[in-house]
Amino acid sequence: MGHPERSFAHESFLATAEVVPLIWSAMRHQNINCSELARRTGITKSKLSRILSGRTPIDVTEIPKVLFALQVDIPRALLAIGHFGDWNRYYDPDIAFVSDLVKRLPASLAAARDGAERVHINAGGVDFIAGHIGDMVAENDRLVAERQNTFGTASAGRR
Repeated sequence: MGHPERSFAHESFLATAEVVPLIWSAMRHQNINCSELARRTGITKSKLSRILSGRTPIDVTEIPKVLFALQVDIPRALLAIGHFGDWNRYYDPDIAFVSDLVKRLPASLAAARDGAERVHINAGGVDFIAGHIGDMVAENDRLVAERQNTFGTASAGRR
């Protein structure tokens, strides 16, 4: 779970420290070198080299430029780094799902409310809803795995 005792400033500092390994990882996955990243971002190659080597901290204003250039999903990165404090969680399928859900949920809620007044949901209610969503996702995972096992076996024999 997250770290509620962290202040926003503390999380921002952690985010800048944790984002560099994610940048390295994205560069490796896409086979992009420092020169190409410099071209895409407009940040000088020498500055990027200093940032990536840890000699110069990355400026908060440069983070979105670099992540955008690497096609990193910024809300997902913020969830992994800012909330969980672990850039590796960026690649966690559950983090990807939650990030996608957060992007879609406000519009879905607005449409479903159809004029109903928004009321506060306490922590217990949020836990209850989260439990139901978790159960639904886990059940979906089981059903998909069953279908893949059924059809995967049949289609493997046809090859």
